[in-house]
Amino acid sequence: MMLLQTGQEAPAAKPEPDGAAAWAFRADETLPGRRPTVQLKGNAEDVRIETRAGVVVYRPEHVARGAFEVAATLEVLKLADHAEGYGVFLGGESVDRADARYLYLLLGTDGRWTLRYRDGSRTAVIVPWTEATAILPTPPMGGSPANRLVVRVREDGITLAVNERTVASIARSLLLGASTDGAVGLRLNHHMTVRARDLTIR
Repeated sequence: MMLLQTGQEAPAAKPEPDGAAAWAFRADETLPGRRPTVQLKGNAEDVRIETRAGVVVYRPEHVARGAFEVAATLEVLKLADHAEGYGVFLGGESVDRADARYLYLLLGTDGRWTLRYRDGSRTAVIVPWTEATAILPTPPMGGSPANRLVVRVREDGITLAVNERTVASIARSLLLGASTDGAVGLRLNHHMTVRARDLTIR
């Protein structure tokens, strides 16, 4: 397992070989003291991610362009005493650097969702937190049923589905000029533990 600690920069990092070596990550920030920022356990198909800062987790070979679909089964195992978000990112550029750009779609532990665009340290809200009955919320102590998240990218925009139910379609004209071509992976907010299974791109 790899621990990213204070005193280190926060470049993309690959976990030491323990079954999770297929994954790389970049945290939004380092933390004071010697507290680890991100911990990964598992393998290429089933990974447990524990965060103390916002993070993108990805496999470097996962790049998608044009029309595609990205899907993942996500289960919140543990969270802080407030709602947080977890989901996928797409259209990633320079995701291993501080000036990373990507679209990301988060499910909230309170049963809401949001779509945002990150450009370096700046974040723009495309769709604010919005309730969706398709999303299974996380109990206060964690351990929620898994949510299957699917994002379909087409020429005219993107569609979000959760647990086989369409939640929203967003026109490309509303994406603030963000590209959907690029790296694809997982995006998690801080202070949560999430199990991610069966991340697929097709």
